[in-house]
Amino acid sequence: PICYVIDGLEFKKHQVYVFGYNDCEVIIKNCSFGLDLHVHVNGKCTLENTNITTFSSLSIGANDLVIKNMDSDKIRIISSESNDVIDSNIGSQKKNINVSFIATNELNVVNSNIVGKEVECKSSTINTDKKSSLIATDKVNLQIDTFDSININAPTIVLNGEEISNEKKSVIITDNRNL
Repeated sequence: PICYVIDGLEFKKHQVYVFGYNDCEVIIKNCSFGLDLHVHVNGKCTLENTNITTFSSLSIGANDLVIKNMDSDKIRIISSESNDVIDSNIGSQKKNINVSFIATNELNVVNSNIVGKEVECKSSTINTDKKSSLIATDKVNLQIDTFDSININAPTIVLNGEEISNEKKSVIITDNRNL
């Protein structure tokens, strides 16, 4: 199998497009992207310790996507199988941004915070640990089939189209179907 490693590059004034085909692997680490980043990989893609500033959106499509040790202002992830967010703080409460994660099968959030004006997660399954949170100044919108528990801090929570009453703002929602 072919593996492409993009390490230590800085792009200040250019949009960057990375494409990988034929089940290759793409690793992007220790890079800085000053404009939009578009990654579409027919295989595995890893983003690690990379600074991304985007004016519109960050689009990442991969069969297997791993995000590690990253901070960014706005992120949109599109994956056909699974997404992993590990040891990362995605988004910002100070900026008026929306953060959206879309995974067909599974979204795993480990030791990470996903923060924005609105945070949206769509996936068949969402797995989070106790050290991870979804934080929104306006709303967290979840469209999921299965989950165990999720730490949420938001004035409004929408789960599969139904608004959940949230007087405390910070709650842990649990899927009672799994009990």
